[in-house]
Amino acid sequence: MTKLLVDTCVLDLATWGQACSAIFDIKDEMGIPAGGGVHNAVAMWRGLKKKMGPQAKDPCVAAACASSVAIGADFVLYGPVEDAQYIFPAVAMVDTALSQLVMERGGEPVANHPRYRVG
Repeated sequence: MTKLLVDTCVLDLATWGQACSAIFDIKDEMGIPAGGGVHNAVAMWRGLKKKMGPQAKDPCVAAACASSVAIGADFVLYGPVEDAQYIFPAVAMVDTALSQLVMERGGEPVANHPRYRVG
């Protein structure tokens, strides 16, 4: 194996925080890309639709994916392709916001970065 990706394994809401912490730790200690299927936290949330309504699922999935990117995930496993319409804008927004930090530290986002495509 030459290019590793570490999936920190989100099973439900209870493991989501642990998985996000693991993303940070793996990147910090080992320097290898880490991310995960944070959509699992929402998919396994049994009371979501009953307590918050059916409209709550899509924003929760988008927020879960965007939050993992905000803490440093290098990739997001997001579930069914139909959810891309909610997830891609949310992740692009976070990537764009974080790109300012890169620039303030002397870096430059790659040419096809969302910063140059969403604004």
